[in-house]
Amino acid sequence: MESRCAICGNRTEDMDLATVEFEGVSVKACPYCRKQLSQFLQDPARNAEWLSGVLRVDEKHTRTPEATAALTRLAYQNDIARPAPANAETPPAKPAVTATKNAEPLEERVDKLEKQLKSLKRRLLISKILEIVVPLVLVLVLLVILLRSGALQSIFDYYSSLEDLANQM
Repeated sequence: MESRCAICGNRTEDMDLATVEFEGVSVKACPYCRKQLSQFLQDPARNAEWLSGVLRVDEKHTRTPEATAALTRLAYQNDIARPAPANAETPPAKPAVTATKNAEPLEERVDKLEKQLKSLKRRLLISKILEIVVPLVLVLVLLVILLRSGALQSIFDYYSSLEDLANQM
């Protein structure tokens, strides 16, 4: 059966939840929140963004009021501003024109990188084919040269004479 983490509200297996105590509150938290909370308690300035994000996330109101109060106390003790609730008025969004201006150079870069990737794949395929074909052709050419020159015949004659000597013994 799945339960929810008392800090972040995410679904977690019951066996993964463990009790963690902070600010006089004992809650069951997932491994990630336990790790982040311990890191926050060790170095609040470095991990302030995590606490701010956790306070902002409780949209489904899965966190208990005691846990929320304890997290808020931690934020105030470390001078971390509590984020505005999700349903509060947000500043007007920037026009979409700036987004398209920023997207055009990125799309050009993506197209350029796709072309480079395509040519790289083609070169890789060619090199793999050549790795197999070139040695095979060289072996065949050497074999033909040895057969035409008669050098292989003298080698075969030598081994047959050795075989005859071995059979005589």
